Amino acid sequence: MKILDTATSSIMHQTRRMEQSAQNVAKLSDPKGEGAKVDLAREAVTRIEAINITKADISVIKAEDERTKSILDIIA
Repeated sequence: MKILDTATSSIMHQTRRMEQSAQNVAKLSDPKGEGAKVDLAREAVTRIEAINITKADISVIKAEDERTKSILDIIA
């Protein structure tokens, strides 16, 4: 089940990346000037990467599920 652990851990990591990106973008409305330090292009790239990696991880989980079902069918 190491495959599932790895994919799940990666999904959690990507979720944290998305949360951090959202916090960074929220700083744009900060009256203290923190928003000037936010690179919207970089934040967009971060979000696209996180989404694509999460989709890949979900595909891995689905493939592992199908493999497990096939093995159980063979055993039964």
